[in-house]
Amino acid sequence: MKSRWIWIGLVVLLVVALAVVIGLQLWLTGPGIRVFGGELFVETSGMGYAFNDETGECIGSSLVQVDGQTDGSDVFSGEMSVLGFPVTEAGTISGDPVVTEAEGFYFIEYTPKCTHMETTDSGREYPVEHFCDYSYQYCVYPEDPDFLAVLIYDNVEMEWHTVVIADSEEQARQRYEWFLENEPSLYD
Repeated sequence: MKSRWIWIGLVVLLVVALAVVIGLQLWLTGPGIRVFGGELFVETSGMGYAFNDETGECIGSSLVQVDGQTDGSDVFSGEMSVLGFPVTEAGTISGDPVVTEAEGFYFIEYTPKCTHMETTDSGREYPVEHFCDYSYQYCVYPEDPDFLAVLIYDNVEMEWHTVVIADSEEQARQRYEWFLENEPSLYD
């Protein structure tokens, strides 16, 4: 009789443990922004409003998506895009997005490089490597899981833009101004 209750207890314990593992996995990989066990998990997308950082003017809107995580390192694995500011280079695009934490904000810095072949007048080919049109800093704030800003540096025009996800341009401007007031410096 005791043996039967021990087996029932073990089965119940196993079912509870399995439910906890599955529930935790669903929570970590579901929509939103979370930090758990020192790892960053992000799945968010929406309409972003782009602001010129020099003038503060809203210059347009673009779909923004981030879906990925860190896995025991500072490298972010996943998909990230700002459709209005795409990398359009021809060649091989490379670079790892790296996560930095600063005062509760998490920055996913992505500075892609392009490698392509060029041909000299004599017909000899050689590889050329340069930075792509844009570099990105995706900024999330886990205390506000709806917040996502993308700082974009235009390497051609040499100017900064900030794209903020929001339901409207007015809400985006409010979040943009809040971000300017609260953004920590990564380089102090």
